[in-house]
Amino acid sequence: VRGAGGGSGGSGASGGSSGSTGSSRDVVRQAVRGAGGGSGGSGASGGSSGTGGGTRTLESYIAVRAESEREPDPDAYERRMEIEGAAIARIVEDEPALRRTQSGNEGFDLYEVNDAGETVRWVEVKSMSGGWESSPVAMSHTQFGMAREKGDAYWLYVVERAGTDDPNVVRIQDPAGRASTYTFDEGWREAPQA
Repeated sequence: VRGAGGGSGGSGASGGSSGSTGSSRDVVRQAVRGAGGGSGGSGASGGSSGTGGGTRTLESYIAVRAESEREPDPDAYERRMEIEGAAIARIVEDEPALRRTQSGNEGFDLYEVNDAGETVRWVEVKSMSGGWESSPVAMSHTQFGMAREKGDAYWLYVVERAGTDDPNVVRIQDPAGRASTYTFDEGWREAPQA
């Protein structure tokens, strides 16, 4: 979460918040705002670097949560799908070469093929109705694993203000490869022990 040389790096997650609900994210946001001379967004697996010059260290925030703690909210899920749909529609409008995946694909949302029909780019889309600073982005274990496997061919697109007249798309190439450190906080005390 620290940015070296004048800017702050992005924070990220490969899952939900860890055992201490809420507090971990607050710590990450505070560290992002206070680092270096620029401001960075909080994101998944490396995020985006902050503004300002110099070299930045991009760190990822790793979290774990038991499946039993996850209580699905049908209304929240429906709203999230609406926001994501608006984000994907905007991206495809801007980049018509991108194609949608089949429903239920867990590793990525969009892909691009070359003239030979071979897939050459994979894109995972994360979206929010507001700004990134108030909505940390998380990648699943499957998504992050695919990001590591595909390297430079894998992109994370974060769409702020999706579904509005003023969306902002942040494009991050090779998010797994650009993350230099994975941060584990005290919430891992509550993680199941092997």
